[in-house]
Amino acid sequence: MPSDGGWDVPLAPVDRGGADAPEAKGAEPRRGARWAVVIAAVLVVGLLGVLLGARVDWGRIIGWGPAPSPGPTSASPETSPPDEPSPTESADPGEDEATALDGLLTQSAVTRIKVSRAVSHLQACSADEDDAATLSDGATERQELATQLEDLALDSLPEGDRLRQDLDDAWTTSAEADTEYRNAYDEVAGDCTSTTLQSSSSYSRADDLSGEATQAKKDFVKRWNSIAETYGLAHREHVEI
Repeated sequence: MPSDGGWDVPLAPVDRGGADAPEAKGAEPRRGARWAVVIAAVLVVGLLGVLLGARVDWGRIIGWGPAPSPGPTSASPETSPPDEPSPTESADPGEDEATALDGLLTQSAVTRIKVSRAVSHLQACSADEDDAATLSDGATERQELATQLEDLALDSLPEGDRLRQDLDDAWTTSAEADTEYRNAYDEVAGDCTSTTLQSSSSYSRADDLSGEATQAKKDFVKRWNSIAETYGLAHREHVEI
């Protein structure tokens, strides 16, 4: 029925629930997605916890960290080289003893040459102060040789004790003779003639001692030369000692 110039048209009822229905249906998937994210995060955290508990070195796995240092290895046992004999040692102790004695004989030969020259000058009355000093030095050197001889081991040489005794007598007696020749030089200095020299007590004493020393030297070289031949060492004459 019209009222106030219009028609009363009945309005259709508004279905409010119909407009909200699609929105309600769309909310369910969003809530499910949120739960999926939460569950995934929990799983990731749990996995990280496991990996961290196992102490996995992720930097090394992906190539960022330094390469692992090699673990300790068992050291191989050190082996010492076998002992080798010294090149100066000989299998035959007699050879070592003979070689050491030969060294003293070589020194003695040098002293002998110097002393013999000085004595020759004295006998010719041409000796000077240098010759006198040579005689004094000769006495000292021969005594030192005798001292070194005492320290040598000669037990492995044939008749080693007798060999030592003969050479010791030769050197000590020669040293005494050198001293007496030096005294003779002092006695005839400034008035040396064959007569004054022969009348010198020191000169006579020196000649006697020299004869004794010569005999000891001859006894020594008889034994020494057979030993020298055995070990390939030099033969000696008594005038070289």
